[in-house]
Amino acid sequence: MCSRLLRKVFLRIVAVTLATTAASAICAAAECERPAAHDEVVSSKSVPLDAKRFSDISSKLEVVEILKRLGPAARDVGSGLFLLQWDVADGRVFTVSATDLCAKARHVGFGSRVDDSKAAMAAVLGHFAKRTDTSSLAEDGIIVIRPKRATWPEGTFSGLAPMDDQPPCQADQDLYDRFVQRNRTGGLAAELFDSGERWRLATSSELNRMPMLVDTSDGKRLKTVMTLFAPAFSTDGRQAFVFLAFSWSMHGASAGYVLDKGAEGWKVRCSLLNFAL
Repeated sequence: MCSRLLRKVFLRIVAVTLATTAASAICAAAECERPAAHDEVVSSKSVPLDAKRFSDISSKLEVVEILKRLGPAARDVGSGLFLLQWDVADGRVFTVSATDLCAKARHVGFGSRVDDSKAAMAAVLGHFAKRTDTSSLAEDGIIVIRPKRATWPEGTFSGLAPMDDQPPCQADQDLYDRFVQRNRTGGLAAELFDSGERWRLATSSELNRMPMLVDTSDGKRLKTVMTLFAPAFSTDGRQAFVFLAFSWSMHGASAGYVLDKGAEGWKVRCSLLNFAL
């Protein structure tokens, strides 16, 4: 008799506890102020933050609170799960994972930044090396790359306009905004590519002969002299935009590439050439 009574009391306590917990969760969700717009969660305008900004970020915080403290993330690389990433000024990335923006973070922490710049640039250089429509000195020649990459110090960018009968090649404006943001400052071109059979860094003697360079320092045919910009990547890391400048005779030209990343790596979706006359 006594054991039955104790069992009933125990079951009632469990039921009340579960109901209270569920009610608390519902109330907490109802009180959570979700971001009103997507760019309050992820934004192309997100800039690298000092590492000290992350010192008080822990898994005890709800994601909405983390967003209030850090601002929008640079990207969300999750699929079915939020994997928000903020770039850190020292080159690392800070990741917050969660099932919901109003839930507490499941994991927070620093990690290495995955940079697909070289892989995307290799796809573009390989494509450009095979082109026969660049009006270069020798289409089958060597691509010589200037050692410093170019910058986009001010203004905006909305892609290249097709010339003549070129089909359009347009990416989302967000990708172009990311391109401008990443190229506000310059850097070394060697950080963006590995040398191949058809492209390499310019030698000092070749630099001294520019802009009248017509062949390489070792006597090989020259395709073009190229200047690189840093590639830009979409929030999910699946699209990229690559922009570069190259010479064709005494005038300059530019090329814009839109790429997609699949199981086999980066593939060129489309491209446009723009010649200065």
